[in-house]
Amino acid sequence: MVIISEEIVGGWFGWNRRYAMMVRIECDSEERLLRSWENAIGEIALWRSKRGDKALQVSVTLIYEGDDPLLRQLQAFVAERYLCTASAPCELAQLRVDVAVFNSEMEQRIDLILYPPNWNNTWHRQ
Repeated sequence: MVIISEEIVGGWFGWNRRYAMMVRIECDSEERLLRSWENAIGEIALWRSKRGDKALQVSVTLIYEGDDPLLRQLQAFVAERYLCTASAPCELAQLRVDVAVFNSEMEQRIDLILYPPNWNNTWHRQ
């Protein structure tokens, strides 16, 4: 299951406003994660085309129901999709990306924040 929402994360009374997209993926298998991920990336692409340079960050929360083998698959998924720049989705380029992985009891297993190279200048873009 994929749940998507948007928040305002910057700006002052409408001036220089920036937006963040929150993506929550709930899965119980690697196959469901991959299907949900493809849906989420498509939604992120639409959101970025709508918001343009006002898109600032994406927060991805993965919630899994399963045991340690599924957690290891999720860790490999996060490492491949976020830490390996060659395989990182272009939809996430130049965005701050937050990734959190929780089990079904809401115990956090991964907390990762990746900043784009130009993060210090992001708030001042026109």
